[in-house]
Amino acid sequence: MLEEKMPSGKNELDFKKIEDLKDYNFIIPSYQRGYRWKEQQVEDLLNDILEFAQKDKLESDFYCLQSIVVKPKSSKGNLEIELKEEVKLASGTIKVQEEKENIDYVYDNAFEVIDGQQRLTTIFLILKHLQADDQMFSLEYDTRENGIGKFLKNTSNNTDEPENDGIDVYHAKTAMKNIETFFKKDEDKKALFKTTLLEKTKVIWYIPEEAIGDKENSKSIELFTRINMGKIPLTNSELIRALFIHKTKDLPPEELNAYKIASEWDFIEQQLHNEDFWTFITLGNPFGRKAYINRIEFFFDIIEEQQNGKAKIDDQYSTFRMYNNWIEEKTRRKDNIKDIPDLWQEIKNLYYRFNEWYIDDELYHLIGFVRMLDWKSLTSKDGLLQSANSLRESVFKSKLKELIKTKLIISKEEGAVDLISLNYFDHRNDIKQILILHNIVTYEKMKLRFPFKRFIEEKWDIEHIHSRADSIKPTDMQLWVDFYNDSELSALKKDIDNLSEKEIPEEFKNKFEEFRNKLNSLQELEIEEDFGPDSLSNLTLLDQGTNRSYKNAPFPVKRKEILEKEVSGEIFVPICTKNIFTKSYSADAEITFSVWAIKDRKNYIEEIKNKLHELLN
Repeated sequence: MLEEKMPSGKNELDFKKIEDLKDYNFIIPSYQRGYRWKEQQVEDLLNDILEFAQKDKLESDFYCLQSIVVKPKSSKGNLEIELKEEVKLASGTIKVQEEKENIDYVYDNAFEVIDGQQRLTTIFLILKHLQADDQMFSLEYDTRENGIGKFLKNTSNNTDEPENDGIDVYHAKTAMKNIETFFKKDEDKKALFKTTLLEKTKVIWYIPEEAIGDKENSKSIELFTRINMGKIPLTNSELIRALFIHKTKDLPPEELNAYKIASEWDFIEQQLHNEDFWTFITLGNPFGRKAYINRIEFFFDIIEEQQNGKAKIDDQYSTFRMYNNWIEEKTRRKDNIKDIPDLWQEIKNLYYRFNEWYIDDELYHLIGFVRMLDWKSLTSKDGLLQSANSLRESVFKSKLKELIKTKLIISKEEGAVDLISLNYFDHRNDIKQILILHNIVTYEKMKLRFPFKRFIEEKWDIEHIHSRADSIKPTDMQLWVDFYNDSELSALKKDIDNLSEKEIPEEFKNKFEEFRNKLNSLQELEIEEDFGPDSLSNLTLLDQGTNRSYKNAPFPVKRKEILEKEVSGEIFVPICTKNIFTKSYSADAEITFSVWAIKDRKNYIEEIKNKLHELLN
């Protein structure tokens, strides 16, 4: 019978130099689109490689061309062969022991390209221009042999020939013209460029497990579609996972093997899809607006930043290369370089550390507040992770409280937080920090957890609790109709809803003045300046949508709308805001819900002081 030749391993992953691809035969399948790179993309590639060639670098440095996703090319059919030791095919070899029909066989060094064909085609064209025929791979376009396939096989590649072979050939000819123009500028750079391209330029070589043995191309097409729709691009974490699994796939059960890594990896990824946990972990947005398709990659970015001082966000595969280099060094040198168990344990330790912070209410609130305001680095030598590793938990918590205390506005007298003099226009950012912290401490005292996720997603504003009456206009009819709760006014209002202020009947203007005077009386406008409309005593947090919807509404109108929406679940009201509109801070026997009065304001300020004192001592 025929001995079937199968690819070794699964999720095979490596770096390959361009010269390592010599004699490989790449087939671009029919389900892929043709060659479409534009002039700018070709020029960018040429300039990047030349820039790398000309800069000072270590011997181990190389230019990375991102990923090439392939699967071993296989075929199946009735083979009429003579019985001899080996049979040579066009692109491969099969060994024969006895005759057999309908056998699956795998070509030697022949690969179907699932992703990366645009880069491969461009590299092929560059090598042709550099006349590197003895160091080239072959490239075939399935079903396009009379178009771009014929053009690629043409030894002359005359770019001035009539462009009647389709859009693929048009783009390939344009790319060739760009390549020719690039090297005409300076012929002396050809040798350096050629050496750098062949010996110092690498692709990330990836054979995904799901593509192996896919005889009908169904999984390959699905994989191609998902990659090109941006749903599962080959991220650093995907490549590192494949690297770990590939390197440990043959280890016995008692060691850290591929099965254990895959199982633990999937568990951590699943836990990171708890949205509250994920929001807590990523507070402060430490790596910019990077979108994490695989959330575990956040931990790999932390490791890279700890190692290099900064994550290379502009270098797509820098994290993977870092891990690959560590593993290669461990293979070459038997010293204290980290091996896969060490590297994987680091990731697990990060998960354990964040989980420890998340489940401890006090750490959750202290670290959440500090990180949300970006008051402490996560990864620096004196950052949160290093401090947590080197300090006892009680000391660590004390350090966090001390940090918060030094960052808040502090008066010169007795180290107390200066709340009275804060106003909306001069201290807006400081006020927001104090209001957030007041809510956090209140939640913790009630054995609840501050909703960081809702705070970030709903974009809470600083809201005036009671609007100034003189800011309310006669055209704001709904405010005073709601205030009086008068059915006759409600009916009359319908008649003037669409009138301008000048068109409003005098009797309505008179009633409105009565309304505004009553508000002014209730608001006690003669109150001290420190408790005025723009002081902290008249400010709270509320989601932007609700805050901006009722604008300058008086206290009773705001109260009614906020509580109704909160009860119906339409909005989320922060606990301290809810306490304000239910007058929970006012212990007086005579409580009026028509105004946020001077007594309410003083009680509110005293409550904030007490809560901050409890936290910061």
